[in-house]
Amino acid sequence: SVFTSGKASSAAGLTASVVKDEETGEFTIEAGALMLADNGICAIDEFDKMDLSDQVAIHEAMEQQTITISKAGIQATLNARTSILAAANPIHGRYDKKKSLRQNIAMTAPIMSRFDLFFVVLDDCDEETDYSIARHIINLHKHKDEAIEPYFSTDQLKRYIRYAKTIKPQLTIESSKLLVSKYKEMRQNDASSFNSSYRMTVRQLESIIRLSEALAKLFCDHQIKPKYVKEACRLLKNSIIKVESEDISIQVADESNELEIENQEISETIPEKSQTFISYDEYIKISQLLIFHIKKSEETGIKKSQVIDWFLEQSEDEIHSEQDLIDLTKKVKGIIERLIHKDSVLIEFKSDDDSQDYPLVVHPNYSIQ
Repeated sequence: SVFTSGKASSAAGLTASVVKDEETGEFTIEAGALMLADNGICAIDEFDKMDLSDQVAIHEAMEQQTITISKAGIQATLNARTSILAAANPIHGRYDKKKSLRQNIAMTAPIMSRFDLFFVVLDDCDEETDYSIARHIINLHKHKDEAIEPYFSTDQLKRYIRYAKTIKPQLTIESSKLLVSKYKEMRQNDASSFNSSYRMTVRQLESIIRLSEALAKLFCDHQIKPKYVKEACRLLKNSIIKVESEDISIQVADESNELEIENQEISETIPEKSQTFISYDEYIKISQLLIFHIKKSEETGIKKSQVIDWFLEQSEDEIHSEQDLIDLTKKVKGIIERLIHKDSVLIEFKSDDDSQDYPLVVHPNYSIQ
């Protein structure tokens, strides 16, 4: 295994470089960290401090497990069958849960998709946890190695790992079917989610296979059983940190207030609307459906009341009582008002009509996702 720092390492230092021998004058290949860690682990600290050009240099090593060199008349493909363990600090020193994983660390999407697992260490304030950590650190300073009492010795762990690496587990038919099913499910969830940290690609399927194999080796099992596939999927799901988004506030008018408004003179004060909150996911889901339907109906024209009626028809399965109908109607009206007045996604064409049921169109600058 090899340890290196991302800040002090260049692309050539991580992969390989071609140098000229001072005595013979011939060019030779000098191995970098990834080549030296062949069949082992390459630990890279301060990964976020690496230049983007240096990060790109390890794309091939992470994807193909090889390093290709074409310099000074030397054409070679070298093995770099290494596992990469990288540590990175978040931007501004603290992980922001309201931002995605990619927005929190200085890493590109291609390099992120090549890692199997991500583990975010959150520095949450907890009295019991802080006390346990402080006590452990103080004990280490006071008693040194005596403070640690491992269940297994270092030699026992080495023998166990050496034996586990010799096992070549095979996929069973049942596990293969479960793999396909779980991958399809995760792809569907990724497509319908608006706050996942990164996209689910074929590389994540390969990650599930590698994790399943590793779990089988961990239990010294020669077959990859369905329970290993399920655990691999659980690990991958937990590593894909979801973005915590604040609830969305919408203005909801009571039906009684709306009737009062109709009977009042224009000069009188309009009663205030009550404020309610819905989850970010729900807001995005409903607003996207409304926007798509309005965009599709722009040629013929569609009024606000027609949009609401259409959505209520689509949501028939969710309406079980008259109160459900009233609540859902208020919610849709509030979302439409927010899309018009706050998000500026919808435009209403006002006229002299007193009904206030104006036609709606999608803002021309808005891109439907």
